[in-house]
Amino acid sequence: MKKLTVGKIVFIVVILIALYAFFNSVVADSILKNNGKCTKAILYKETYGGKTKPSLGYKFLINGKEYDGLVVEDKVLKIGDSICVVYIESFPKINRPLTYFDSGEIKCDCKK
Repeated sequence: MKKLTVGKIVFIVVILIALYAFFNSVVADSILKNNGKCTKAILYKETYGGKTKPSLGYKFLINGKEYDGLVVEDKVLKIGDSICVVYIESFPKINRPLTYFDSGEIKCDCKK
C-alpha cells in the first residue's frame, strides 16, 4: 500500500476546501433561490471581524432546533429586530438573510 506524502495530503485538503467553497457559494445559492424555505430570524448579537463591516448574528428555530447565521450590519437593524431568512429545508444550517439576494429574486412570506 502506498503511503501518503505531505504534498498529497496538502493537495487533498486544498481540493476539499475548494469543493466546500464552491458548494457553499454557487450550489447552495442556487438551491436556496429555487427551493429555499423562508422563516423569521431574530438578531441577537453583534460581531466584529478583521477588515469586514460589523455583523449581526441571527438565530431561528426549525423543528425545535436552533440555527444561526450572520447579516452584514445595516444601520437600520439592531439587536432584537427580526429579519427574513432563506434556508435549505433538508439542511437548515445552510441559510442566508433574504437581503443577501437581489430584490424580488426570492419571494418570502416570513410570518412564521
